[in-house]
Amino acid sequence: MTLAPTTAVQDSTEETDQLLFALHHRDAPTVVFMECNSYDKRRELAALLHTELTEYQFHDIDVTSFSVVSLLRTLTENLPPAIVDSQPVQYVVNVYGLENSLLVSEDGQIKPSMLTAQLNLERELLFRNVPYVIVIWADHYFFQTLQRESPDLWSWVVYRFRFEGTDAIDPENLPPLPPERLPQRGNIAERQQRIDELEATYNRLNLDTSDKKRLLKDKVSILKLLAEEYTEAFRYDDAQKTYEDAIAIAERMRESEDLRRNLYFNVANVQLARRLFSNALTNYNQSLSLAGDRNRGSIYHQIGMVHQMQRQWTQALDSYQQALNWDEKTGNAYELGGTYHQIGMVYQMQRQWTQALDSYQQALNWDEKTGNAYELGSTYHQIGMVYEEQRQWTQALDSYQLALNWNEKTGNAYELGGTYHQIGRVYEEQQETDNAKKWYRLAVESMKRYGHDDQLSTAQQSLSRVEDLLVSK
Repeated sequence: MTLAPTTAVQDSTEETDQLLFALHHRDAPTVVFMECNSYDKRRELAALLHTELTEYQFHDIDVTSFSVVSLLRTLTENLPPAIVDSQPVQYVVNVYGLENSLLVSEDGQIKPSMLTAQLNLERELLFRNVPYVIVIWADHYFFQTLQRESPDLWSWVVYRFRFEGTDAIDPENLPPLPPERLPQRGNIAERQQRIDELEATYNRLNLDTSDKKRLLKDKVSILKLLAEEYTEAFRYDDAQKTYEDAIAIAERMRESEDLRRNLYFNVANVQLARRLFSNALTNYNQSLSLAGDRNRGSIYHQIGMVHQMQRQWTQALDSYQQALNWDEKTGNAYELGGTYHQIGMVYQMQRQWTQALDSYQQALNWDEKTGNAYELGSTYHQIGMVYEEQRQWTQALDSYQLALNWNEKTGNAYELGGTYHQIGRVYEEQQETDNAKKWYRLAVESMKRYGHDDQLSTAQQSLSRVEDLLVSK
């Protein structure tokens, strides 16, 4: 079978010009195949098209997280109506990640999906019945498979280009991935360095490797680590998208239940942080369906958090009790302190001070017993808040000081800013404005340093308020 015209480009101006000439001022839609051996090369060329083809509007769609069988349906359902119903030819739609839907796992075997057969059937609709130019960015294996399994579609192909990045990394030559997670949260320099390294590794993966199963496994591993770092840096949009991509590939490849459980659990945590409660609950339940006995306690704990954040107190306490039951049943004592802490918060939010303090004391006991010193600072902070809300200033300051001591001892610097702020509030309530100013300033400095953006504006407002009071005296 004769190949469609292919141009291999390695930073050649002449050959790049052929690509631009093919796309400039088109009067009819078409489909363009763009073969690249790394994500870095794809981005470089996509940027070139954006810059040079100013007569079009561009829209990018990454279908990695979709299980694509019908490309036409995926585009119709996920593109804005303004593009679907546009006049020819106003838009160029870049389609990324289609190669990830090429293989599926059935009965433990990696097999071809129905994608190529469906593309063969949709050929005329894709080439003639959509009003926009479709640019499909994929790897060599994808287009080889398409040529072999979709001959009717292939006969329609006029524009196919191959571009090679010179620094693509073969799977067997991957650099070492980061070790254990960093103890500090926030967008600290060391975490940003990790993110940069993981992104660079992923973007330089050699997509032309013949070992597609190995490549997909490597993608999932890197995406999982990258999503974890995004989460710790509070880049929740990036984290959710990255987890969704990892889940989509892991599901197609039917990776281990433990890996998939972890991915669903982690993406649910991100959705909870974004207050997407329904999505979070769906993914926690998906994680629960894949969980062994020892993992169930932590999932029920998080389901309790979903209910707690929606002020559904009874459901929250029921879920936390299920978490306690499973952790006690499986001997997972390390998790008990965290669940008692959350039960304390439920009671605190209902202003049931005695029950809150009893639960926080249980949390302290279990964290001390299991050596989970990292959580002690948070619990002492909450105890301080209980006393503060009852205007018991001495007990509040004593508890906040214990929180500072433990967070400094365990290197949990991210939590310091919130405690500094609460100490400032205690002093402000007692009209000790100079002391309040000192602690508010510490809070602002800490929150800026450790990326605590969600509370920074509140701390800045508190500092401005007491500074104004001091000026007016």
